[in-house]
Amino acid sequence: MRAGITPVMSHAGRLLRIAAAVLATAGCAGTEPLVTSMAEGGGRTIEYPVTPGQAYDICVAILRWEGALVFNERREHGTVLVDGDSAGAFVNEGSAPGLTKVTIVARRNFSETVFHQDFRLAVQIVKSGRPIPDARPVNEAR
Repeated sequence: MRAGITPVMSHAGRLLRIAAAVLATAGCAGTEPLVTSMAEGGGRTIEYPVTPGQAYDICVAILRWEGALVFNERREHGTVLVDGDSAGAFVNEGSAPGLTKVTIVARRNFSETVFHQDFRLAVQIVKSGRPIPDARPVNEAR
């Protein structure tokens, strides 16, 4: 035991560290399976001719189009995770300059195929110079 630290203080410090660790991961606990699935090669990945920033914004828009309301957004890591373990989008550098890799891991109420169809549509919108709409466009083909 270090000088000046009683067993009660040591025990209290250990409890505080445990409590801090639980609180730090509480918001991410429901999304952990999505990250694990993606790391193990799950989901569907396609490369698109957009910047990583554009890809990230498109991912957020599409998840909103699909009805997601609460996100765990980590733009600096290229991840958008829907709370409740229903979907996660991952943005990474592509295989060539000008390409960005987008992976979607979908679970309940989300479809990886529909996500990528919507992503292709959103790329066309962005490339035309228009902003990404708040709702899925109904008059444009996917």
